[in-house]
Amino acid sequence: MKQETRDGTGDGGCRYRLEIRGTLGPSGSRWFGAETVWSAGPNTVLLLRVADQSDLHGRLRRVHDLNLELVAVHRLDEGSGP
Repeated sequence: MKQETRDGTGDGGCRYRLEIRGTLGPSGSRWFGAETVWSAGPNTVLLLRVADQSDLHGRLRRVHDLNLELVAVHRLDEGSGP
């Protein structure tokens, strides 16, 4: 039996796609704990797995603290690609 977590998933987390204006260097994946980081035109896209909503808010706070502009946040269904 799956145990439901605070974010409503049964697997202990979910994936999010964050798009940030500008480019991040290779350290971007370390700063955000991203699974994958790539460029999308003038922006950077980060694929994240978060444990719960407080984890997501912490990562979004990091965007703010680094004075980066958040373009988009999308929750990804499990099994969907970036």
